[in-house]
Amino acid sequence: MSDADFVWAEFLAVARALIATSQPTEAALRTAVSRAYYAAFGSTRSVLVEKHSYPSDYTRDDHTRVWERCEVLGTRTARDIATLGQSLKLYRWRADYRADQSCTAKHAELAVNTASRLISLLPIL
Repeated sequence: MSDADFVWAEFLAVARALIATSQPTEAALRTAVSRAYYAAFGSTRSVLVEKHSYPSDYTRDDHTRVWERCEVLGTRTARDIATLGQSLKLYRWRADYRADQSCTAKHAELAVNTASRLISLLPIL
């Protein structure tokens, strides 16, 4: 399967399912935040590769460069995507690396809603 064959936005369904359980654990909520970020990140990166000459090879710097590239594109939509993506990156960092900070259903829902909004903007990027 190539990168073009994978639908990154499907991670949103995974995130929503993790939140929708009757009493999600904190681990499930943290995972939902992470999946929401990757839905947005992967979807955005794919659009940049396809439409904006972004390099197709992955690097660890992509998590910064993808959002920077959107910012540089200069349109209002691209800047909105960059802002939403940078917010999601911070949410994911907290969920994945800050065990000393709780992650609630409200945090997970915010991440899913932010990712959903970002993905809805991608067709006009």
